[in-house]
Amino acid sequence: ISIAVIGDSLAAKEGFLLPGSDYPSHLKDILSENGWNVDMLNLGEAAQTTEYGLIRAGEIAERVIQKPDVVVLELGGNDVILYQKDPKEIKQNLEETIQILQREGITVMLAGIEAPPNFGDHKFDNQYREEFKNIYPDLANKYDLIYTPMVYGDIVKNESAATLKDIFHSACMDSDFIHANYGGARIMAEGMVANVVDAIIKSQGVKLPDKLANEEYLPIESKLNTALGLGG
Repeated sequence: ISIAVIGDSLAAKEGFLLPGSDYPSHLKDILSENGWNVDMLNLGEAAQTTEYGLIRAGEIAERVIQKPDVVVLELGGNDVILYQKDPKEIKQNLEETIQILQREGITVMLAGIEAPPNFGDHKFDNQYREEFKNIYPDLANKYDLIYTPMVYGDIVKNESAATLKDIFHSACMDSDFIHANYGGARIMAEGMVANVVDAIIKSQGVKLPDKLANEEYLPIESKLNTALGLGG
């Protein structure tokens, strides 16, 4: 099974203090610990926006990058905090990326994120934040995607707090309060791995019963057998 992560600095390997302080590395470790044999291609790159997703999806379609079974798509945060882009533009870029990947027969797992109340000198009003937040469930529903609502997962302490420092558990974050540290990245991966498993199963042409959605992750033989009604 091959998985590619198309993401920004939350996924990127560069810029972290410790080797493996990126959630794709932790995802591979957790999957391996639970009996999965996966190739993990980390296409995360710092400071990238949703336009980067279009570029990487195009490279996959043209086989510049080997076609994976599953793509974890995690982009959008930089569109907001660095460029204050219109949510409609962000949504269009993500939608076109998803369309390219699905035309190639790739299963997409979409990871959502939320706009902070403020970043530096920029403040984001409730209307902007709500419109941005809704991009991810809207696309997940429209394109029948496996969906993780919040990429940060349990390292979020209070999503409605006024500052980044108060939003996250400080012990899980680097000093910028944007990027997770080694332990925080592991928690992020633990929060995503059940959906990654569901995406893997979906990529193999197995229809996932509702009762299995978002349940605790299981080794491939057990979960596939359950999905096929074989027990185990």
